[in-house]
Amino acid sequence: MRAPRILIFLLLTLLGRPLPAQSTDAAVRLEPIAEASQLTAVVEPLSLEVFIDVALVYSGASGRSLVTARETIRSHIEALNRNLAAEADPRQTAEAALEYMHEHLLSRYDERQTEVHTLLRQGNYNCVSSGVLYAILVKSLGLRVWGVRTSDHAFCRVQAGLEAVDVETTSAFGFDPGKRQEFTDEFGQVTGFTYVPPSNYADRRDIGERELLGLILYNRTAFASERRQYAAAVPPAVDAYAVLGDEESYERLITSVSNLASWYGMSGRFEDAVAFLDRAGHIYENERLDALRGDLLHNWTLSLIQKGGYIEAEQLLDSHRDGRGTVGLGE
Repeated sequence: MRAPRILIFLLLTLLGRPLPAQSTDAAVRLEPIAEASQLTAVVEPLSLEVFIDVALVYSGASGRSLVTARETIRSHIEALNRNLAAEADPRQTAEAALEYMHEHLLSRYDERQTEVHTLLRQGNYNCVSSGVLYAILVKSLGLRVWGVRTSDHAFCRVQAGLEAVDVETTSAFGFDPGKRQEFTDEFGQVTGFTYVPPSNYADRRDIGERELLGLILYNRTAFASERRQYAAAVPPAVDAYAVLGDEESYERLITSVSNLASWYGMSGRFEDAVAFLDRAGHIYENERLDALRGDLLHNWTLSLIQKGGYIEAEQLLDSHRDGRGTVGLGE
């Protein structure tokens, strides 16, 4: 015999927390944007124009904010190139780009400010938004740049002549940080992170431009979920999976879909929850989503019975015996 299932909608009572307003199911995008789908076929290194546009679109910029951000980036690229007109040494050029960014663009570290267009407007930044912006600047100087990930942090690595150099973009002293006492004194106090040097390969992993840009999407999903804005967390997870297509991006996508469907259930919006999972299941077939759909149908049926809607409950059971899992009340 099957054990009784916990009623999802009772979790709201147990938690005792108010739930934020969410978008309706019709507004939650489950198909990737063109910039995510098309980027999978583009060979790295990306062109500067493509990198800029993708960084801004992944950040959520659109319409006038997208145009303004492009113009702002272009003006800073021109200013940086004028300042370095007589500079030929790639190491000094790459370091000068970091100094320029901190002097003219960055003002305050904010762990959750991952959007490039917001950085340009407000000056607030985190490791991802500052890393992507630094990559834009050094790419405009003709240097090769890529990302480095640790368990909870990201930074850049730039090819400066014959050597590859770490660049902790959250610090003005972050160029080749292992050799800078100023960086050691300042970095942890400002960001709360620990620098992982090149010798510690177990805790760091090089990533390409595509994955560096994908970190913007990861952060947008994670931070929206932290705020319990589950509808806002889904589209960037969809886009991240489209462009990266790996196990991590798939897991983040399924989790974001599950979170929103569960929120619908906890709000008593069972019809929205099932409809949303049906849409998601047609695109991203997954056993966890199927199981959650069954749980939500189960709870939907019980909620109708508790209200005396026996006929409606029976009709619901009959209408959803469609091969995706039997709906039952358990014993």
